[in-house]
Amino acid sequence: MRVNRRVLVVVLVGALAGCAGPATPRAPIDERGGAAEQALDAPEAVLRALAAAIHADDGAALDRLIHPAHGLWLWIQPGAYVSPTLRVTAGGAVPPSARIGGDDMIEYWREHFWTEVARGLDAGLPRLDRDPGDHAAGVYGDCGEEVPAAELRAYLATREDLGTTRREIAADAMVTLAPVVTDQLVHFRRWGLDVWMARDRGRLWVVHVMVWTPCDA
Repeated sequence: MRVNRRVLVVVLVGALAGCAGPATPRAPIDERGGAAEQALDAPEAVLRALAAAIHADDGAALDRLIHPAHGLWLWIQPGAYVSPTLRVTAGGAVPPSARIGGDDMIEYWREHFWTEVARGLDAGLPRLDRDPGDHAAGVYGDCGEEVPAAELRAYLATREDLGTTRREIAADAMVTLAPVVTDQLVHFRRWGLDVWMARDRGRLWVVHVMVWTPCDA
């Protein structure tokens, strides 16, 4: 019996492809699809991933954003200034809501911290300016002349140090911060919220989240 060689080659190639199995796509950052894991070097993608993790109360999604060695510092404003209050580490897929239930976080912020973070991200990301010339412009918030919430904008500074004032506060709080989480960070600010991201290991990590009450002295 004669065999058509061309047909045989096609059959063999098809069989080998079947053995290899279907390609496995990378998991999306959040349920909306969007960027894959490799996009965690894009600030906007990281911020959207943080918002999605909070909304879903998804501990595994939050873990993917936390620096594996330095963790994530949560800052609140117990007095005149924000202060590093709680260090959250990656691992265990503990939901965000369950990570701030201890005595380190005052009662009000145990309930409202993540809500305020999500609200700030949701409001700020659609009205985001990248590397504006004037970080103190009134459109980003002004205690002297209150800007309507609908007109407030957020900004993203792609290379900014945490700042001398913040370092002094951290020192007073007996917290030692490594240069990787203080220098040359990516900084998102929306009135009442700061998110700082560190470049390390080929991607961005969320290393500080600060919630504060504007204009409180």
